[in-house]
Amino acid sequence: MPDGWREMAASYALGVLDDDEAELASARARQDAAFAGEARLWSDRFATLNPLPEDGQVPPAEVWHAICARTGSQRLTRHADEGVWLPGGDGITLKMLTVDPPSGRRTALMRLQPGALLPAHDHEDFEECLVVEGEVDLDGVRYRVGDYLVAPAWTTHNQLQSPDGALVLLHWTPG
Repeated sequence: MPDGWREMAASYALGVLDDDEAELASARARQDAAFAGEARLWSDRFATLNPLPEDGQVPPAEVWHAICARTGSQRLTRHADEGVWLPGGDGITLKMLTVDPPSGRRTALMRLQPGALLPAHDHEDFEECLVVEGEVDLDGVRYRVGDYLVAPAWTTHNQLQSPDGALVLLHWTPG
């Protein structure tokens, strides 16, 4: 099983995936016995740790870092051939690079195939975008390699498109 799926199975077992990722992982567990087994293995490992609070509060960052150290999942690098590209829409895939459960901060790559369109969407918190490859069009402005954009909190990204394909680095904290 590729490392990216192992990490997703561990995150799924711990319950730290966002709704879309959890739905993808749940579907994968129903269709893939190896993935379901990996998730059960992680669930058993996590069961030996102190339970999370029942009041829904996120544990302090030092608790999460202790969990990472005990499970061996404390990695600060991701090689280009690691991770899993997840479907993110028609002609769009996402690869999570990091997720910090205490804060919810996430960093991902978004690949847009030529002609791909990302529908308009709201931002509850700010999102940082850096064009790494190709070009994207947003609100009549063409963003090229090295261009950086921040979508402020409580704003709407209008439709984003990439006529020739692009790779965009995203950093955000879900609201």
